[in-house]
This record gives sequence, C-alpha cells and structure tokens, in this order.
Amino acid sequence: MSQPVSILWFRQDLRLADHPALHAALQRGAVIPVFIYSPEEDAWPPGGASKWWLHQSLQSLAASFEQLSAKLVIRRGDTAKQLEMLVRETGASAIFWSRRYEPFAIAQEHKVEKHFQRLG
Repeated sequence: MSQPVSILWFRQDLRLADHPALHAALQRGAVIPVFIYSPEEDAWPPGGASKWWLHQSLQSLAASFEQLSAKLVIRRGDTAKQLEMLVRETGASAIFWSRRYEPFAIAQEHKVEKHFQRLG
C-alpha cells in the first residue's frame, strides 16, 4: 500500500528548518513541495529587490530539496488553479501551507479553501 501524497505550498517561508507545515505534511506521508508565483494576487507588485530575493531564495530552497533527492515544483499563475492541476497530476489528497496574516494573503487562503471545497 502506498503512502498518501500531500502538497506543501510554499509562500514566504522558503526554508526547510523550523517549518510546521512541512513537519505536518511529512507526518502524513510523501510531500510534493511547490511554489506558485502569482504577483497579481498580492496587494502590491514586487519590486526589483523583492524579485532578486525571491529568485535567490527559490534557488537555495531548490538546492536544499535536491540534496534530499526531491524537486521543488515552481509554477506561475492563479494559485487555486495551479494547485488543482498539481493535485490532478500527482493524486495528492492534502495541501499544507503556513498561514500568513496580511489581509490579501488571508483572502488568497480562503479562495484556495473554497476552490477545493467546491471540488470536493
């Protein structure tokens, strides 16, 4: 019997250490790490320094996963739709993420939750 597959949706917490959502996902079984670039869903567009930081941080995170023989999936577009496609591609039965507290981020989380509730 194979273990359940979960998706770990990385947002701003681009690290492996001290990551409660990662720990919870690993307790369940196999984990597919994903980062979805969707600047149009943020409250303000990222500037040059933010883009540089993101690029460097994603490279570092991807390298950390490579050391564990895993691959960081990076997508661009509507978060709920990208997560749905990844669920369909992988058969994942759960999605984990770290909570954010900015109003636009909370709205994004609710959108994702409602999207998957509609899908069942």
